[in-house]
Order: sequence, then C-alpha cells, then structure tokens
Amino acid sequence: MIEDLIADLSFCIDHCEMSDDQITEIIGVCDDLGGIRVEYFMEEFIVLDNKQIHEDDYLDINVFNALHF
Repeated sequence: MIEDLIADLSFCIDHCEMSDDQITEIIGVCDDLGGIRVEYFMEEFIVLDNKQIHEDDYLDINVFNALHF
C-alpha cells in the first residue's frame, strides 16, 4: 500500500508535473474509484496532448445509420 502511494506520488510529480492540490485531488479520485493506481487512471482516461485520438469518421452517426437503416 505504501509502495503504491509512493509510486503514485512519483508519477504525479515526475511525469505529470502536478501541483500539491492536483496530486491530492487525483489520489482522492482514484481512491474513490476503488483504489486504482494514478498511472492507470491517467493513461486510460485522461488525454494530456492534442494528438488526434480517432479517425474523423469513426463512430459517425450518419455512416452508422446509412449502413444499418
């Protein structure tokens, strides 16, 4: 448990360059979600850059409707 907290703090400080308030908030959120690791949460659910995440027509409702209706 302590090792996980140290790893989370290290990730928040070194990788994400978070402030103390941001670290407190993200660790609290992860605890509320069942004690998941901060690194997992950040990598799976938070986008930190502006790169395109998916193709423009991915999940396009008009294309879906044209194919299925």
